[in-house]
Amino acid sequence: MNLNGDMIRDNFDAIKNGLKSTIDFLKQQLNLYSIQYMPYPAMIVSLVKFFGSGKTNGQLYTDKQRRQLIKWFWRSCFSRRYSSGVNDAHRADLTSMANLRTDEDADICSFKCDITTAFFLNNQFSISSVNTKTFIVMLASKAPQSFISGVKVDLSATLKQASSKEFHHIFPDKYLQRSGKEKKDIYPLANFCFLNNADNQKIKDKAPSDYVKLMNASSVDEVLTAAICPPNTFTMEYDEFLTTRAGMLLDYANSLINP
Repeated sequence: MNLNGDMIRDNFDAIKNGLKSTIDFLKQQLNLYSIQYMPYPAMIVSLVKFFGSGKTNGQLYTDKQRRQLIKWFWRSCFSRRYSSGVNDAHRADLTSMANLRTDEDADICSFKCDITTAFFLNNQFSISSVNTKTFIVMLASKAPQSFISGVKVDLSATLKQASSKEFHHIFPDKYLQRSGKEKKDIYPLANFCFLNNADNQKIKDKAPSDYVKLMNASSVDEVLTAAICPPNTFTMEYDEFLTTRAGMLLDYANSLINP
């Protein structure tokens, strides 16, 4: 409210260009196509500080700057940096982004970020939760393929829909219910993947050892790798699968926050 009109008008184009460049960066570098899946929309403000420019194309960046911005994104998400104290986070990050603009070696990721397998085992899949959104964007970064058809998931369409129709259990819900599992044991993040609805209708409540027969045997390893799943997913007991996949997800998450 203390800003004068001239200051706002003089910077309007820079902010507008910065917002456009931020959206392009999120799409191209992080496969993030909808604000509905942005874990913390407030993070956009900090990115606009970096990309804001009087140039139509926004602030150009080097490879070092690109890597720093990606690392900052993941560390901010996994540390829940913007879940509280947003004003403090903005103050620190706006200064860091300004430094990165002028110095590609500037470190904008010095804040603490530690995660464990509990992130993937204890958090329940819910499309509206921040941790689920972080998990979804993490899976999207691996260019996932749908299990049965083997086709690459069209993230530009899937992540624009902002619905849960393209995310399903690896060990089906009803199959696990028949095995005596409770909902809290069925819905951890570690039991979810990208899976188009057509493939899900073919899988229904089949055991993984049964629905793997619907897959092209030559592409099973490729599909599982893209989904960050153990190579022996379809022959494992559920509890063993959860523990093993959670470890793999943690390893991949750590490669993003500590590249």
